[in-house]
Amino acid sequence: MLGEGAQASKARMRADGEPEYLVDYWMQETVREIDEAKAARKPPPMQTISPLCRIFSPLSFPFIPAR
Repeated sequence: MLGEGAQASKARMRADGEPEYLVDYWMQETVREIDEAKAARKPPPMQTISPLCRIFSPLSFPFIPAR
C-alpha cells in the first residue's frame, strides 16, 4: 500500500497537482531532484530510487486511501 500511495503521489506531483498530504510535499522535492539529475545526465539520487530510503514518521501515512 505504501508503494501504491507513493506512486499516486508522484503522478499527482508530476502533473503539477497541489500537495494534500505530507508525502506530497516530500514527493515534490523528490521529483525536483530526479529532474535535476536527469538534466545533468547523472543518476538519480539514492533517496529518490526507493521510498524506503527516506525516513517516514507515522504522520506521513494519511495519504493511504481506505479500501
